[in-house]
Amino acid sequence: MAKVVARETYAGDDDWERLYVDTDNTTQNRLTVVDKQSRRWISWTALKMLFTSVFLPAGYPDSVSNDYLEYQFWDSVQAFASSIMNNLGTHAVLKGVGVGDSSATVLAATITWLLRDGTSMSGRILFAYIQSSKLDADCKKWRLFADIINDISIMIDLLSPYFVDYFMPMQCFSGVLKSLVGTAGGATRAALTQHQSRRNNLADVSAKDGSQETLVNLTALVCSLIMVPIVANNPHLVWLLFICFTILHIFANYRAVKAVSLETFNLSRFVITVDNWLKTGRILSVREANNRENVWFFWRDLSNGYCDNIATGVSLRDHLCYFEMKIYQTQDNDFQYVLNYDQSMFWRSPTPCVNISLKKGFETTALLKSIFQAIVLLSGYENCHKNNRIFYRLKVMEEMLGAMKLLDYSLDDSNNFMNQLSNYKILQYSHQFTTKWWSEFTDNLVAEGWDLSKVLITPDEWRFEIQSELVVNKKINDYRNLNSIKK
Repeated sequence: MAKVVARETYAGDDDWERLYVDTDNTTQNRLTVVDKQSRRWISWTALKMLFTSVFLPAGYPDSVSNDYLEYQFWDSVQAFASSIMNNLGTHAVLKGVGVGDSSATVLAATITWLLRDGTSMSGRILFAYIQSSKLDADCKKWRLFADIINDISIMIDLLSPYFVDYFMPMQCFSGVLKSLVGTAGGATRAALTQHQSRRNNLADVSAKDGSQETLVNLTALVCSLIMVPIVANNPHLVWLLFICFTILHIFANYRAVKAVSLETFNLSRFVITVDNWLKTGRILSVREANNRENVWFFWRDLSNGYCDNIATGVSLRDHLCYFEMKIYQTQDNDFQYVLNYDQSMFWRSPTPCVNISLKKGFETTALLKSIFQAIVLLSGYENCHKNNRIFYRLKVMEEMLGAMKLLDYSLDDSNNFMNQLSNYKILQYSHQFTTKWWSEFTDNLVAEGWDLSKVLITPDEWRFEIQSELVVNKKINDYRNLNSIKK
């Protein structure tokens, strides 16, 4: 009686299967190989395997992230729409430089092209200098931003033939925008490719992405060869196509970046996760936190408000005059970070600013822990300011909220002693809360699939080193004196 000894598949595809069968043949002491595809010279499965090997990374789907297919689908749709619009824009630019116009000169067209390229190069260098360090942290936002800027540059290309006197400046401006698209789009694409590769196959994933984009652009080229001659002499049709493909382009880009589920924290995702845990006691999954993340620069939400009011890697000079006492109360024993807030604005501004200084050679978990404490402070302030007790973790938070109300009274009474004591208590309670819950919080994060070994948060470059314990000890004694006076 024959029995199957082993079964194997190629790239996890059940349609491409081989069986190793023991036939109990006494004259032949070996296994029989049964190949599902052996009887088919060409088949749908064979074509699918060919397509997969040409356009998808080796080992797909196990070699890439779970969101790979959805992202690549929408990325291909947006690339098709962008390619069509670029071809319409190129037609308008060539018309503007005088192609087909006997009065136009080659020299004028060449100078326009050179100036456009020169301004593009300058814009690329300047943009990389200003924003390159932020592209990793907010790769979704910058990816979407780059494609919106691309649409604006194409619109300028389409408008430029109607403003002959301003054709050169408009082309230079369009070139600058395209340079931003190239820098931001390329850098964020590299960050997303790194997320997608799961077998140290970054080069393979990147190369196959290039093949997919080439196929899409080739398809768009064929469509453009059919479309452009039809609409070239009808401006209304050109603008109708531009509007339709722009809407498709932006929609596909939005769906693409929302499909990405990054397992590493940037500041926005960490704020969303911590705030939800404070209010409900539940850790958001990777998919949930990514779904809640804001991907528009012009749209403001709670996470943006917190992110704007947390400054990491600042100089110790940016802390208030009582910062030494607060160093002692807000650090672990190895002094990984210093946390303080602007107490003069704590009750009079919509949200206070929290400053965090980091030790030289700080650990990644210390950075997350300091931001966790900052979020606790800001959440406590918001909770107390709105007089709405909504926190899930109330025991320690109640003490901190009481200290915040004491600070409110002390500011009104201009009582320096009470002011100092209240600020100390607020930081003390926020640190106690952080110390109490941090281990449990991080354990739950790891259980939900979050990767805490690296973070996409880029603090400023100031770092401190503790040179002497004298100042810290002096401030400890100062606080003890304050406490004894109060008693």
